[in-house]
Amino acid sequence: MKSHSLLVGADYGDTTEATIGFAADLAKKLDCRLQLCHVMESLPYAIHSAGPLAEEQMLKENAAELERLASLVSDCPATALPPRIGKPHHVLLEVAKKTDTLAVVIGAAYKPTIERVVVGVTAEKIVQSAVRPVFLYHPKDSHSISKILCAVDYSDHSRRALANAGELAKRLGAQLEAVHIETSSLAHADLYSYQAYPASSPCTQPDTERLRKFVREYVPPLVETSISVRSGAPVAEILAACESSKPDLLVVGSHGAGGFVHRILGNVTTRIVRDVPCTILVIGEECLFSDSGDTK
Repeated sequence: MKSHSLLVGADYGDTTEATIGFAADLAKKLDCRLQLCHVMESLPYAIHSAGPLAEEQMLKENAAELERLASLVSDCPATALPPRIGKPHHVLLEVAKKTDTLAVVIGAAYKPTIERVVVGVTAEKIVQSAVRPVFLYHPKDSHSISKILCAVDYSDHSRRALANAGELAKRLGAQLEAVHIETSSLAHADLYSYQAYPASSPCTQPDTERLRKFVREYVPPLVETSISVRSGAPVAEILAACESSKPDLLVVGSHGAGGFVHRILGNVTTRIVRDVPCTILVIGEECLFSDSGDTK
C-alpha cells in the first residue's frame, strides 16, 4: 500500500470534482494515494432539532457522496474518510497532522461573471495556518503541470519553497522559473499591497548572479531552469510574473505571520493567493519532499 497521501477537502461545490481530478493526477505522478474529507461546520437546525436519527441519516448521506466521489478516481487508490463536524480548516489540518498526509489539496471557487478566483474563508485560513504543504487548485487550469514559477526572497522559507519546487519539477518533468523581487524602500513600506504600485518591467540592473547561484544550490541539476529579477511591490510583481510566464503552478513559501501583525497587514502569501491566476503550492514549515527541505 502506498505510504503517503494527498488530503482533498471536498465541499461538494462546483469545483469539487475538478479538484479531485487534479489531485488524482498529481497523486499518480507522485506515487501516493488520495484521502477525501468533507467537514460540516454545523448541522442544519432542522436536522439538529429532529434528533439523533436525523443527524445519523445526514452523516450517512454525506458519507455516500464521498464514496461516490472516491469511486470516480481510477488513476490511484482513493479513500473516503468519515464526514466530520467542526470548523473546516481546523478539522482538515488536524486530519493532515494525524495522518501520513503529503499535502492538503483544496479548490478555489471561480466566478466567471467577474473573471477571477474567489478564495473562501476556509481556504484562506488553511493557507494561513497549515504546517503541511497546501495546493490551492485553480478551477480553470488543466491537471497537467509543465511549467512551475517559484518566488524567492532568499529567506529560509523561500529556500524550502525552491527546493520543493525543484524536486517537484524533476518528478513531473516540468520547467522551473525562479523569480526574485527587488523592492525599493517605498515598495517595501507597502509590502502587503499590490494596488498602490503598478507592475513594473524586469529590473534594469538585476542581481542575477545571486539568484543563479541560489537556484544551482537548491534545484536538482537535471531540471530545466530559468531566472528573472523584477523590481517593485512584491505582490504586484509576482502577479505580473504569473501573467508574463503563464505557469501551471506557482510555488511560494509561507512566513506564517500571526497575531496582531497578520490581522492588520496580512502577508504576501495570503495576498498572492487571493488573486493569482493559476494553481498555487504553499510550502509551510514542513516540506512536500522530505529530502528537499534542509537549508544549506
